Amino acid sequence: AGGEDIGGSLSFSVAVMKTLDLLDEPSSFADVLDSFRKTGLAGSADTSRVGEPVWDMFKTYFGSPTWMTDYLETVVDNEATPTTNSAAREEMIEKTIRDAVATQAILSDLYRGSQGVTDAHDRYWNHGAAKYIGTQDDNGTEDDRSVTVYHRANKRAANFQTLGDDDETAVANEVAVAALIAGAASSVTAATRAAQYEIVKKQILVIYSQCVLRYANFLDGAFIDGSEYADHQAEGQAFWRVIAPFVKEVNANGATFLEGIFDLSRETSEKTHYCRAKAILSDLGVTDAEIGTLEDIRYANCDGVEVPEDATEYLATTGTVSGASRFAAAFSIAAVGAAAVCVFGL
Repeated sequence: AGGEDIGGSLSFSVAVMKTLDLLDEPSSFADVLDSFRKTGLAGSADTSRVGEPVWDMFKTYFGSPTWMTDYLETVVDNEATPTTNSAAREEMIEKTIRDAVATQAILSDLYRGSQGVTDAHDRYWNHGAAKYIGTQDDNGTEDDRSVTVYHRANKRAANFQTLGDDDETAVANEVAVAALIAGAASSVTAATRAAQYEIVKKQILVIYSQCVLRYANFLDGAFIDGSEYADHQAEGQAFWRVIAPFVKEVNANGATFLEGIFDLSRETSEKTHYCRAKAILSDLGVTDAEIGTLEDIRYANCDGVEVPEDATEYLATTGTVSGASRFAAAFSIAAVGAAAVCVFGL
C-alpha cells in the first residue's frame, strides 16, 4: 500500500537537477536560490518536524529550524558570503541542496513511516524510499538519479573500495535498499519497520562519514603540498553539516574539532586531519569494514595520532584565522560553543 502516489517524491531528484543545472558561475547563484524556492525544495528544507528526533537534534545544533536555507542564503549573498572563491561557494550550495536537504527529507519520511503500519505510514515509508533512490528522467536515462543520495553512495564507494559484487553499487546502497524493501513488505510489523529505519540511517552515516574523511584527506594533501584548498574545505564543510549533530551526540569534543577544520576562516595547519577524523567518526558506530579504504591517503600513518583532548583550546592556538569570520559567527560559533560547554511531495 502507499506506492501509488509517490510521484512527488520520485520527482525530488528532478527538482534538485533542475536547480543545480543553473549552478555554473557566481552570477547564477541568485537564480539557483530562486529555483530552490520555486521547485519546493526550500519548502521541504524548512518544514517544521518538531518531535522527530533527527530534526530536533539538527535544529538544536544549528540553532535554527531553517538551518539549510539560512546557510544557502548566506553563501549566495555576495556581501555575507564567507568566501569570494566561486568554486567553494558552488560546492557549498550544491552539497546543501543535493545532500543535506535530501537526507533530512528521507529520514523524516522514513521515521514517520516507521511509527506504524497503516496506509498512511506505508505512504511515508514509500516516499522516503523514492527520495533515496530517485527516478529516471523523461528520456529513460539515469541523469536525474545522478543527484540522489543513492548516487552519492556509489561515488564514495568507488573512492573507498566498498562497491558490491557488481562493481557499480555501493554496499551501503545494497544494505539500505534491502532495508527499504523489508520495511515495505505487506507483512511488516511496526517493530521490524523501525529496525529497518535504523539500518537506513546507519548507511547514511556511513556514506557521509566517507565524504568527510575524503575531504579531511584533501586538507592533509593541501598542507603537505602547500596547495590551494578553499574549494575542498568548503565542500568538506557542506558534507560535514550533513552528519555534524550525529557526531556531537556521541563525541562533542570531536565535533568541535571537525567543525574547526572545515571552518573557512582557518588555514590548514597539520597533515593529520584524516587520521583524527577517522578516530572521531568511529564513535558513530561505523566500522572500518563499512567505511573501507580510501584511495590515495596522503598521511596514512595514524599510529600515535590522537584527537586533541580540548579541541576548543587546540583550535584557538593552531592555524591562522583569517578576517573572514562572518560565516563562523553565523554558523559555527553556536555549534562549537555548545560542544565546548511540509514533507516534499505529500
